[in-house]
Amino acid sequence: MMNKIYTYLSIIGILFLFITSCKLADIRTNEAKVIETPDEKGKRLLEAAHRAMGMDLLTNYKTYTLAYEEQYYGLGKWINKFNVNPVALTIDFVPRKFIGKVIVNNGRKKGNQYFYDEGKTYYKSASGKEKEHHKIADRWIKTHQYFLEFPLRIQEASVIAYAGDTIVAGKAYHLVMASWKTIAPQKDIDQYRIAINKDTNFIEFIQFTVRDFAKFAVGTAKYNSFIKKNGISFPSNISVHGKQYDSNKIYEMRVKELDFEKVEKKTIVAF
Repeated sequence: MMNKIYTYLSIIGILFLFITSCKLADIRTNEAKVIETPDEKGKRLLEAAHRAMGMDLLTNYKTYTLAYEEQYYGLGKWINKFNVNPVALTIDFVPRKFIGKVIVNNGRKKGNQYFYDEGKTYYKSASGKEKEHHKIADRWIKTHQYFLEFPLRIQEASVIAYAGDTIVAGKAYHLVMASWKTIAPQKDIDQYRIAINKDTNFIEFIQFTVRDFAKFAVGTAKYNSFIKKNGISFPSNISVHGKQYDSNKIYEMRVKELDFEKVEKKTIVAF
């Protein structure tokens, strides 16, 4: 009987995913739904945010290095590719490029290295095994670099528009929508709804679609704290949640240390 119940629930779950995946998530505010073209207010707010955070200064450096820890929670544990929780990593990035190197510092994969260079991937195990086209290198590095550099990266969006104001936990925020071509839902292009603290001009929340995972999927990233160095307020704690900002954490990124020019670019690109 239990097997039949389990099978039935599995079928229901699959049908639910199929039905909902046919619906394209749309995270525009009501104000943003009447906007068809970029506006200057949204662009000014987004530019002011990344300058207030000093993220424009990141491009003064050829590389930066993070002592980094990531912890997975609940269903998020299913996406943990490192077989240890939390995982301790050393990460080298080239700013504003998709070029990075990750070294694992604990668990069974300790000593493993993963490289990503503008679409090319490479893997080297602690024992010396080498391989190209590695999944961790392909998905993990570019995605995490994008969210760590998000205040700088999102300036490249081709459509930026003011989307109203809101209050969250007693704090006042400007809302800005960003995407490419149009802020209306598109099958293969993500939307971003960005909350900028009115008092600090810092980006503190990002709601985003995840088109390459599922057309209906929506996540939220919270910038909970920052590490300030050389005029840059770099995010030191980013928690990732479901659609609601106060829903349970899926995983959390924690930056322990931030260094500039600690390594040369040639050590990040290993192929």
